[in-house]
Amino acid sequence: MKELEQEFKYKGVNFKILKEGKNAILLDAKSDFYDCPSVEVWHKRTRPDTTIAGNFVEGGFKKPSNEDYPYNAHQFMEKHYINNTDMMITALKRFNEYEDGKRPKKIAVLD
Repeated sequence: MKELEQEFKYKGVNFKILKEGKNAILLDAKSDFYDCPSVEVWHKRTRPDTTIAGNFVEGGFKKPSNEDYPYNAHQFMEKHYINNTDMMITALKRFNEYEDGKRPKKIAVLD
């Protein structure tokens, strides 16, 4: 199974892993299309090995799609907080919610 690289580019954003836990990853995010310090927290999910059209595809870490925000991935930009420290405290709180099993939140099933 493929592991996530320590530094990688995804959807035009350069990511660097700052902290990795059992259920979540905290990443530094830098891009040319925004100039604000930013971090992201992703829920760790994997996809199994599979075969598509007769070709083997190795399973591994499942990076979030646009639909995963704000359910399994969260972006924190410094411009939305008092300062960088306040942003990091909020991001670490979300990271710890995944590690403690409080996230992802379950959707209620109504009878």
